[in-house]
Amino acid sequence: MKAAYTRRIGHRSSTFDSTVLLLAACTASLACTGGTREVSEVRSLIEALPLERVVADMANRAPVQDVGVADEAVVVLFDEPLLFERLDLPRDLRLTFELGGIRSNVGETLRVMLTIRALFVGGGDERLESTLKIGELPEGETLRVDRELSFAQRVSALEITLARPAKRKQNRSGGAVMLRPQVHYRRTLPTQPPEPRRQVLFVTLDTLRADHLGCYGNEEIRTPNLDALARAGVRFEDAVSASNVTNPSHSSMFSGLYVKDHGVKSNKHRFDSAIPNLPGVLADEGFRTAGFGAASLLGAQGANLGRLFQEFDGCATYHQRRAEDVNADVVPWLNAHADEDFFAWVHYFDAHSPYVPPAPWNEMYDLPPSDERIARRDVREHPWFQVSDDPQYFRSQYMGEVSYLDHQLGVLTDQLRELGIFEDVLIVVVADHGESLGEHGIHLSHHGLYDETVRVPLIVKPPGRTSASSGGVVTGAVSTVDLFPTVLELLGIESDVRVRGRSLVGPIEAALASNDPAEAGASLAFVEHAHRQQVAIRTARHKLILALVDREYYPTYVIRAGDAELYDRIRDPREQENVFEAEQREASALRTVLDEFLSESFGHEAEEITDRDYIEQLRVLGYAE
Repeated sequence: MKAAYTRRIGHRSSTFDSTVLLLAACTASLACTGGTREVSEVRSLIEALPLERVVADMANRAPVQDVGVADEAVVVLFDEPLLFERLDLPRDLRLTFELGGIRSNVGETLRVMLTIRALFVGGGDERLESTLKIGELPEGETLRVDRELSFAQRVSALEITLARPAKRKQNRSGGAVMLRPQVHYRRTLPTQPPEPRRQVLFVTLDTLRADHLGCYGNEEIRTPNLDALARAGVRFEDAVSASNVTNPSHSSMFSGLYVKDHGVKSNKHRFDSAIPNLPGVLADEGFRTAGFGAASLLGAQGANLGRLFQEFDGCATYHQRRAEDVNADVVPWLNAHADEDFFAWVHYFDAHSPYVPPAPWNEMYDLPPSDERIARRDVREHPWFQVSDDPQYFRSQYMGEVSYLDHQLGVLTDQLRELGIFEDVLIVVVADHGESLGEHGIHLSHHGLYDETVRVPLIVKPPGRTSASSGGVVTGAVSTVDLFPTVLELLGIESDVRVRGRSLVGPIEAALASNDPAEAGASLAFVEHAHRQQVAIRTARHKLILALVDREYYPTYVIRAGDAELYDRIRDPREQENVFEAEQREASALRTVLDEFLSESFGHEAEEITDRDYIEQLRVLGYAE
């Protein structure tokens, strides 16, 4: 009998407004679609189809369904759990069942401990206990038990246990209860389609250069999840970060302002939360907002961008954490809030130096050695350089980090599909900046304003797009300051917040409506180096870089105040030939626009961080300056 009553009962659905789980005793027929079915009929259904199929098919009929899973009474022993798993039930349930076969002594009230353990969809569990008082019952009668339950999260499994008090004599049923388990679902049919939820997953990939993704033309690297997301949405071919450093860049994304406007000039400056920002606007619109950071410099000691969110989970103990550890916080949160309007910011830091991907990604790429060597001074400044002085080794490890990040992003998108909300969620994936892997004499860092550092991947999947959708491409210069107004317009939210960015909804719609790439339109993108050491202006074809200070970053990369570099990105995409002197007309026109850009700002001042512990954290993270 044990195999019968421990039989597992499963169901997967997310369409029910209310759910009742019913364990009924010794009934001869089952209610189904308003009538009755004999046990033999239910048995034939179960034998003909897998149990999950029977449950799913019958549960889709409205308005009330009962599904039997046993054709005769089963014996449930005391202290043995009855398990219902592969469920997806709301947090609020009503549990009803009937007990038969329990007899108390004459004049005695028997106490039985009822334990209900719920396992949650996102992991974890919760246990509820109560005592049943069973008095003297006539032969053959049952005791009806009814419990209203409320758990912290959606329920993936229920375990029900009845326990006899210790040192009690066994009754004549041998310490067992006669039950006929059934699962009963109640669904209220809506009179009109439900209002669609407004949900945003905003993912920032630290230090990820655009040319290291398959969807951006790299045939060596494996990034299937990002490539699939690009096919479902829109890929921006020429997106430019507002800054080459983490805190200034994220501050620009969330405010729609350039560094000169919000004042966060480096990782040692703190964003002023009084500045209107994207998570704050969405919170005012009724969204639940949450941030999940992977590096301490975004937390309370650093930029403190977490205070822009109603909930923030960052690195409280460590300087940085892996993407899988970030996901361990994000996935349960998504499960708990899948039926709400939300804005969830997820930050991954793994592609930042030092590049130490976990297995098997650390051995995924094995690039051939090169004759190039990293300068010894760099080895002294960055201890992890001591592993090798061949830049090819670090390039292969960087590629492993990128593929590892892609895998972890796939964990999140798979979870959205599991929850049935992937199609409706607005997904934005963007990098805060890129990384130089030896180009222009810059090794394993994001100094300089060349495209290796400032051209970033930007993928937007608007609501209504599925994995089977045909995506689009937008060409032309766009900036990460454009994300603030773009997200608001895609959500249908009007705002009078003053920003530098422009909405990209027009190019997105044009790209999705055509098989050909859409133009971003006449636009300029500006980039500011940390500490305002350089500034650049980028058009669809040209880039002008202006040095504002004297600085030696590496023996192989030195700038002098007033130096200017102009590159024709169409003829010279690797920015190897400075045509500033040869194309004076273009250089002069861009220099005029750049001077106007530098001459005015919104005037916000950012607090400079002087905390010694925080400065040490920056050093550990590789910010030697």
